[in-house]
Amino acid sequence: MSHTCPFCLEIMVPQNNPFNNQINHTISSRIIDETENWVCVPTVGAFVLGYVLIISKIHYNCFSVIPPDMYDCLEQFVHKQKNIIKQIFSFDCVVFEHGTISDKYQGANSIDHAHIHVVPCKGSIWSKIQQKYKLHTVLYFETYSEMLIYANRQSLNSYLTFCDTDGRCYLIDDASNFPSQFFRMVLAAESGVEQKWNWKEHMFLQNGIKTYYLFKK
Repeated sequence: MSHTCPFCLEIMVPQNNPFNNQINHTISSRIIDETENWVCVPTVGAFVLGYVLIISKIHYNCFSVIPPDMYDCLEQFVHKQKNIIKQIFSFDCVVFEHGTISDKYQGANSIDHAHIHVVPCKGSIWSKIQQKYKLHTVLYFETYSEMLIYANRQSLNSYLTFCDTDGRCYLIDDASNFPSQFFRMVLAAESGVEQKWNWKEHMFLQNGIKTYYLFKK
């Protein structure tokens, strides 16, 4: 655990952390589901309802450096949250990570603690992303676990992963030249809030609280 990492602080003391301080302790903890290895929380910067993060309980910089024997249980936990979102909102989800192994290779990441974004989306979006941003060096994988195993074996410094609503998974194996929060920028534009992608400036705290209560029903 890192005593300077906001995710570590939240996992160690769920009732007293930066998120709960921002919402004046409206809820005792934003953790809506957890296992031995992962927690699921509504994200800060939720420009759509149902937007959650899956965070590792142990401090790893990104998911590609987590022991590969944990990937299957991670994929099961992600699938569980996607099913819950589907039941609540009738939407499938996209799943993505801005991964970096250290702050030397920041890329599109903004917090150096392994976390995956799970976002309700009205339909498949990857082809739009690939055409609009001219993404040519992209690898395709059948499953999320398969993609992470590849990233782990390649020891990628900075990467992007994206799983579309149809379950197809894509890996950009060098994200060093991508802007911070790249996929958030893309999805915010698709959601009609193009200028509100930066979670540090647009926190959408009420959406996070509403998402918490919808999951807890």
